[in-house]
Amino acid sequence: MEPALPSHAPGFSVLDFLPLGQFVVSSDGAVVFWNRCMAEWSGIAPDAMAGRTLFDVFPRFDNPLIRNRLANLFRGGTPLVLSSQLHGNIFCFKRPDGTDRIQHTLAAPLPHPTGGTLALFTVQDMSDMARTIATLSKARLQAEEFSHNLECAITQANQMALEAEKANRAKSEFITNMSHEIRTPMNAIIGFAELLATEIQDRRQSHQATIIAQSGKSLLRLLNEMLDLSKIEAGKIDLEPELTNPSRLIQELRAFFDLRIREKGLAATFSTTPDFPESAMLDVARLRQILVNLIGNAIKFTDHGEI
Repeated sequence: MEPALPSHAPGFSVLDFLPLGQFVVSSDGAVVFWNRCMAEWSGIAPDAMAGRTLFDVFPRFDNPLIRNRLANLFRGGTPLVLSSQLHGNIFCFKRPDGTDRIQHTLAAPLPHPTGGTLALFTVQDMSDMARTIATLSKARLQAEEFSHNLECAITQANQMALEAEKANRAKSEFITNMSHEIRTPMNAIIGFAELLATEIQDRRQSHQATIIAQSGKSLLRLLNEMLDLSKIEAGKIDLEPELTNPSRLIQELRAFFDLRIREKGLAATFSTTPDFPESAMLDVARLRQILVNLIGNAIKFTDHGEI
């Protein structure tokens, strides 16, 4: 049996300055050296280790498997590795503040100067690293969950986009069909109105028939724009300027809104400036649509007075 050494033995004093927990055990299990780092981690002073064995301090070492491995080590065998990953909490203790620590321990044979073999235990505190690994693992799981949720959201968004596209196609088909259904009777109304305007002798009634025809033509123009719905939704409406008499367009609009203006008891002035051009290159359909919206809103939101 190797002679027990005091904790301050010169042969091991250099181990007191290492940032690792280190202690030395003789072949009978007696702890012959306990460095300052071990004392700090365990709360057990080196002097308090006098007469204590490895199995007193770490009762979980006292099992046939560990004893056989230690016996092989004292015979100059392979080092013994103990870790929380391999052996659970077989080598662990609480610090004086009550916190659990996770250690990675290597026990290696250490030849004694007077003969025989000692076991040098080197303990590395892995608690901070273990917490970091746990945090990274949690972050990885959260990232995987986020990625999964994102994939589900993308799949759902793609499905919604397909459904929206399908709904748009159905809407366009409906508008196209309805527009064609409306155009046939509307053309008949316009034709009869124009015919009446030429055959009626009374000027006032002839003018009213003309207004009916002009209003029908305006409605047909709106229907034509609805048939071009795909371009409207894509924002690719092309202007089609043509030589137009703006004053005539204004007079048509005045006649178109005359009945609505009189029904609300409003006064309306459709006037132009002296330098107003007699002709201009305009997209008549777009200009008419803008003016119809403006005049229609003016009538709608004016309760009394003049527009």
